[in-house]
Amino acid sequence: MGRKNTIESVLERVLQDVGGGCWLWQGYTNDDGYGVVGFEGRNHRTHKLIYQTLRDVVPNGYDLHHKCLNKHCCNPDHLEQLPKAEHSKLSPGVKIITARKKSATHCPNGHAWTPSNTGKGARGSRRCRACHVIEVTRARQRRKDKERIAQWSHV
Repeated sequence: MGRKNTIESVLERVLQDVGGGCWLWQGYTNDDGYGVVGFEGRNHRTHKLIYQTLRDVVPNGYDLHHKCLNKHCCNPDHLEQLPKAEHSKLSPGVKIITARKKSATHCPNGHAWTPSNTGKGARGSRRCRACHVIEVTRARQRRKDKERIAQWSHV
Protein backbone atom coordinates (compact mmCIF):
# COMPACT_ATOMS: atom_id res chain seq x y z
CA MET A 1 0.00 0.00 0.00
CA GLY A 2 1.37 3.42 -1.01
CA ARG A 3 1.89 6.40 1.23
CA LYS A 4 -1.14 8.41 2.27
CA ASN A 5 -1.37 12.00 1.10
CA THR A 6 -1.40 14.78 3.66
CA ILE A 7 -2.38 18.35 2.83
CA GLU A 8 1.34 19.17 3.02
CA SER A 9 2.25 16.49 0.45
CA VAL A 10 -0.53 17.75 -1.83
CA LEU A 11 0.74 21.34 -1.56
CA GLU A 12 4.26 20.11 -2.44
CA ARG A 13 2.89 19.27 -5.91
CA VAL A 14 1.65 22.83 -6.45
CA LEU A 15 3.92 25.35 -8.16
CA GLN A 16 3.00 28.55 -6.31
CA ASP A 17 3.07 32.16 -7.43
CA VAL A 18 3.77 31.69 -11.12
CA GLY A 19 2.51 34.15 -13.77
CA GLY A 20 -0.58 36.01 -12.61
CA GLY A 21 -0.33 34.57 -9.10
CA CYS A 22 -1.69 31.15 -10.10
CA TRP A 23 -0.75 28.09 -8.07
CA LEU A 24 -0.37 25.38 -10.71
CA TRP A 25 -1.11 21.72 -9.94
CA GLN A 26 1.77 19.52 -11.13
CA GLY A 27 0.14 16.13 -10.61
CA TYR A 28 -2.52 14.03 -12.35
CA THR A 29 -5.32 15.79 -14.26
CA ASN A 30 -8.60 14.24 -15.37
CA ASP A 31 -10.11 14.34 -18.86
CA ASP A 32 -11.70 17.72 -18.09
CA GLY A 33 -8.28 19.20 -17.26
CA TYR A 34 -8.76 19.52 -13.50
CA GLY A 35 -6.15 18.30 -11.01
CA VAL A 36 -7.18 15.20 -9.06
CA VAL A 37 -5.55 13.71 -5.98
CA GLY A 38 -6.33 10.86 -3.61
CA PHE A 39 -6.89 12.14 -0.09
CA GLU A 40 -8.42 10.41 2.93
CA GLY A 41 -9.66 7.45 0.94
CA ARG A 42 -11.24 9.21 -2.04
CA ASN A 43 -10.36 11.31 -5.08
CA HIS A 44 -10.74 15.07 -4.88
CA ARG A 45 -10.31 17.90 -7.36
CA THR A 46 -7.20 19.59 -6.08
CA HIS A 47 -8.48 23.17 -6.30
CA LYS A 48 -11.52 22.27 -4.17
CA LEU A 49 -9.48 20.29 -1.63
CA ILE A 50 -7.00 23.15 -1.18
CA TYR A 51 -9.75 25.79 -1.06
CA GLN A 52 -11.70 23.87 1.57
CA THR A 53 -8.56 23.27 3.62
CA LEU A 54 -7.26 26.84 3.52
CA ARG A 55 -10.51 28.82 3.29
CA ASP A 56 -14.00 27.45 3.67
CA VAL A 57 -16.29 24.51 2.96
CA VAL A 58 -18.11 24.65 -0.39
CA PRO A 59 -21.82 24.05 0.34
CA ASN A 60 -23.99 21.68 -1.69
CA GLY A 61 -25.37 23.35 -4.79
CA TYR A 62 -22.25 25.49 -5.25
CA ASP A 63 -19.18 25.19 -7.47
CA LEU A 64 -15.79 26.87 -7.30
CA HIS A 65 -15.25 29.22 -10.22
CA HIS A 66 -11.70 29.87 -11.45
CA LYS A 67 -11.64 33.67 -11.81
CA CYS A 68 -8.31 33.26 -13.63
CA LEU A 69 -9.93 30.69 -16.01
CA ASN A 70 -7.01 28.29 -15.41
CA LYS A 71 -8.24 24.80 -14.45
CA HIS A 72 -4.80 23.87 -13.05
CA CYS A 73 -4.86 26.79 -10.61
CA CYS A 74 -5.31 25.96 -6.90
CA ASN A 75 -4.82 29.47 -5.49
CA PRO A 76 -7.79 30.09 -3.16
CA ASP A 77 -7.62 33.81 -4.03
CA HIS A 78 -8.44 32.87 -7.64
CA LEU A 79 -11.51 30.82 -6.69
CA GLU A 80 -15.00 31.96 -5.77
CA GLN A 81 -18.07 30.06 -4.67
CA LEU A 82 -20.98 30.36 -7.09
CA PRO A 83 -24.34 28.61 -7.33
CA LYS A 84 -24.07 25.78 -9.88
CA ALA A 85 -26.58 27.40 -12.27
CA GLU A 86 -24.67 30.69 -12.27
CA HIS A 87 -21.31 28.92 -12.62
CA SER A 88 -22.45 26.94 -15.66
CA LYS A 89 -23.37 30.22 -17.40
CA LEU A 90 -19.83 31.56 -16.80
CA SER A 91 -17.95 28.47 -17.95
CA PRO A 92 -16.44 29.15 -21.40
CA GLY A 93 -16.84 25.54 -22.55
CA VAL A 94 -20.53 25.49 -21.71
CA LYS A 95 -21.07 28.75 -23.61
CA ILE A 96 -19.33 27.39 -26.70
CA ILE A 97 -21.24 24.11 -26.66
CA THR A 98 -24.56 25.86 -26.01
CA ALA A 99 -23.95 28.35 -28.83
CA ARG A 100 -22.93 25.55 -31.20
CA LYS A 101 -26.04 23.52 -30.36
CA LYS A 102 -28.36 26.52 -30.72
CA SER A 103 -26.89 27.44 -34.10
CA ALA A 104 -27.24 23.89 -35.50
CA THR A 105 -29.76 23.59 -38.32
CA HIS A 106 -30.02 19.78 -38.16
CA CYS A 107 -30.03 17.15 -35.41
CA PRO A 108 -27.02 14.78 -35.16
CA ASN A 109 -28.90 12.30 -37.40
CA GLY A 110 -29.44 14.87 -40.15
CA HIS A 111 -33.10 15.83 -39.58
CA ALA A 112 -33.84 19.55 -40.00
CA TRP A 113 -34.66 21.59 -36.89
CA THR A 114 -38.00 22.91 -38.11
CA PRO A 115 -40.88 24.04 -35.87
CA SER A 116 -42.86 20.91 -36.78
CA ASN A 117 -39.88 18.61 -36.09
CA THR A 118 -38.68 20.20 -32.85
CA GLY A 119 -40.00 19.19 -29.45
CA LYS A 120 -38.88 19.76 -25.86
CA GLY A 121 -36.58 17.24 -24.18
CA ALA A 122 -36.85 16.15 -20.56
CA ARG A 123 -34.52 18.92 -19.30
CA GLY A 124 -35.77 21.68 -21.59
CA SER A 125 -33.42 20.93 -24.49
CA ARG A 126 -34.51 20.51 -28.11
CA ARG A 127 -35.65 17.06 -29.15
CA CYS A 128 -35.88 15.87 -32.74
CA ARG A 129 -39.38 14.46 -33.29
CA ALA A 130 -38.27 12.33 -36.27
CA CYS A 131 -35.55 10.69 -34.12
CA HIS A 132 -38.06 10.19 -31.30
CA VAL A 133 -40.49 8.40 -33.64
CA ILE A 134 -37.65 6.11 -34.80
CA GLU A 135 -36.63 5.39 -31.17
CA VAL A 136 -40.22 4.59 -30.14
CA THR A 137 -40.72 2.34 -33.19
CA ARG A 138 -37.50 0.43 -32.47
CA ALA A 139 -38.42 0.02 -28.78
CA ARG A 140 -41.87 -1.28 -29.76
CA GLN A 141 -40.28 -3.77 -32.19
CA ARG A 142 -37.84 -4.99 -29.53
CA ARG A 143 -40.76 -5.58 -27.14
CA LYS A 144 -42.65 -7.57 -29.81
CA ASP A 145 -39.53 -9.61 -30.57
CA LYS A 146 -39.09 -10.45 -26.88
CA GLU A 147 -42.74 -11.55 -26.65
CA ARG A 148 -42.34 -13.81 -29.70
CA ILE A 149 -39.18 -15.35 -28.28
CA ALA A 150 -40.92 -15.94 -24.95
CA GLN A 151 -43.84 -17.64 -26.74
CA TRP A 152 -41.50 -19.88 -28.78
CA SER A 153 -39.54 -20.91 -25.71
CA HIS A 154 -42.74 -22.26 -24.11
CA VAL A 155 -43.56 -24.51 -27.08
